[in-house]
Amino acid sequence: MKDKIILKGIRLRGRIGVTEEEKHHDQLYIIGIIIEADLKPAAASDELKDTIDYSTIMKFAQDLMDEMDCELIEKYADELATAILETHRLADSVRVSIEKPNAPIAGEFESVGVEIERRRHG
Repeated sequence: MKDKIILKGIRLRGRIGVTEEEKHHDQLYIIGIIIEADLKPAAASDELKDTIDYSTIMKFAQDLMDEMDCELIEKYADELATAILETHRLADSVRVSIEKPNAPIAGEFESVGVEIERRRHG
């Protein structure tokens, strides 16, 4: 089993969507990020420089949400996962989940969403 850095239940507001209402009004998105990485060096050194800093991932997710101009949460998830892999050399793979609890669709539901996984190699 690989080591993992886990961020759960990140609550961000943004304007990802297909309808005009979604594009013009902030909506809540709940994001989860799991990064597989070798954390043994960080465990041995007890130094932040040897791991992936949670706060930089949180800021990255927020900044990307603020900047994104897209219709699908799939696009945001892919951009976030790809950017994490490109900027954090320790990351072997990244899984991003996005839930949209207030999606403008008929019916009763807790949330709708997507989950994607991207790997550095393969």
